[in-house]
Amino acid sequence: MKKYPASLSVLLFIVFFVLPYFSAAQKNEPEHVKNQFIIQLDKNFFEKKDSDNSVKNIFEHAENNFKKNLEKNLEKEFENIFSGKKIKLKIEKNLSEPDNIFLMTCTDSASEKILSDAVGENKSASLSTNIQHLAFNYISHLRDKIPNDNIFSAQWHLNNTGQTGGTIGADIKAEKAWDITTGGKTAQDDDIVIAIVDDGISTTHLDLKPNIWVNKYEIPNNGIDDDGDGYIDDYAGWNTTNNTDSINIGSHGTEVAGVMGAIGNNGMGIAGINWHVKIMTVVTDGTDASIIAAYAYVLKQRQLYNDTKGARGAFVVATNSSFGRYGFYNSAQMWCDFYDKLGAAGILSVGATDNANRNIDNDLYGDIPSLCPSDYLIMVTSTDDNDYKVGSAAFGVKNIDVGAPGYNIYTTASGNNYINVVGTSVACPMVTGLVGLAYAVPTGTFIARAKSNPAQAALYLKSVLLKSTDTLSSLRCKVLSGGRINAFKTVNCINNNCNDTFVKTNCLLLAVADVNDAENAVKIFPNPTSGVFTVEVQGTSSNGQSFSLDVFDVTGKNRMTHTGVQNFEPLKLPVDLPAGMYFVKITMREKIFVRKVVKE
Repeated sequence: MKKYPASLSVLLFIVFFVLPYFSAAQKNEPEHVKNQFIIQLDKNFFEKKDSDNSVKNIFEHAENNFKKNLEKNLEKEFENIFSGKKIKLKIEKNLSEPDNIFLMTCTDSASEKILSDAVGENKSASLSTNIQHLAFNYISHLRDKIPNDNIFSAQWHLNNTGQTGGTIGADIKAEKAWDITTGGKTAQDDDIVIAIVDDGISTTHLDLKPNIWVNKYEIPNNGIDDDGDGYIDDYAGWNTTNNTDSINIGSHGTEVAGVMGAIGNNGMGIAGINWHVKIMTVVTDGTDASIIAAYAYVLKQRQLYNDTKGARGAFVVATNSSFGRYGFYNSAQMWCDFYDKLGAAGILSVGATDNANRNIDNDLYGDIPSLCPSDYLIMVTSTDDNDYKVGSAAFGVKNIDVGAPGYNIYTTASGNNYINVVGTSVACPMVTGLVGLAYAVPTGTFIARAKSNPAQAALYLKSVLLKSTDTLSSLRCKVLSGGRINAFKTVNCINNNCNDTFVKTNCLLLAVADVNDAENAVKIFPNPTSGVFTVEVQGTSSNGQSFSLDVFDVTGKNRMTHTGVQNFEPLKLPVDLPAGMYFVKITMREKIFVRKVVKE
């Protein structure tokens, strides 16, 4: 470490008063479908209009009349809300029948302008007791992946022998996990199903075809809803864009599927983390409406399975969402709410965070699904073959849960091919696949729990997965678990019904304990103090270097944040804090200094 020149010191005076310090930045506006809105209506809205029929019955027996009546009554509702202004609209689709969520289109520009203004800055509105939510139909994009020219001969993420020049052992310990189970069925002989919400799948790929889920309770192409799940001819899965089971499209979903469920031990291609899991494919076009409809389909299959004790539906244990978008507005609530609904049925949801080196916790633009607050959601960033966080992957100790390999991952591709991929899109199914593998443990304790209390079992598994990670210095205080998944530890723990207590790491205390500052580059005095701390930071370069300063209490709550540029003038930052112990964290480039301070 170089000696910091004393001439480049910065004096920061911290005075304990109220700090009216706010920063603002222009937000990137995510793309949405022109003239389209998603609306969620209160159930009383329908009871008033048609008290003798449920919404389902209306759609089944008089769909066109119902839509016309709904459009007419909504136009009246909007006219009352907007003081006589006329709104012309068309109901396009019922996205989720139990939740009364509809996709609607404004049929003229004046109507679209009125509703857009009403949605306002929060990008969502609750306009009356009848209209719970009104939001734009935003468009999400598949998380970018970066194909590589070099084709590797081995899957380092499953067993890293240094074959790619990486660190031996920097892998998920799949081979040891496979000594316990290779996936496929529960101890009670249920077919374990993982749902991919994506752009489709190559149904003819020889390394995937036997593992692709079909609805065995539905007769294909007969125009009848044979299993009574509310979807006609959903034999191969569901395509939310055209309401058919045409899933043999796209390319991204095929790459995702290979990571979690390419057939193992078949003498060809690659092995997924599960050798025999069933892959349910639900096609989405990336719009909020399509994503909501996709989750509704998955939820219906698991609910049917639970309600009929396996006579219909599917034992879906996880969804994989390798997509997302910038921004977290109130309109995301309807999307995020589905993670709790899925969790209540026993389904964990796994999502890919952004492929950008940004702190999701503090980034002004936000991210969805990273910021969805559900306990049943696991958000994933990516690591490489040296157990470093991939430089282009997002992080956030509050909102990103765990790391998984997502660099040069050899996986299936369209046309019976294979491809090398980089991105959180392939790190995400690594975790989703591990959830499926854990349900296949041979002892029956866990599956019995999953049948008697599906939601509790899902939360137990999530806690075990986070507790069982390999702690990495590159992920410490970057993700909640502080580590990268370990398949063997997770599966072994579930198999042995181990304690699931996951203890969150106190990143501030770790930073204090680990800081290597033999040259005493940071000084805080007097300490303790009754009013003013002087913080002296010796610079590492010329005047003008940027820095950030954060003050945390002992619970880890950020009580103050300030960013600035190093100069020779003292900076006074008034804050109102009670007596107690605090941590002052100063960041300059890649260097972080933390000091414990006491206010009397």
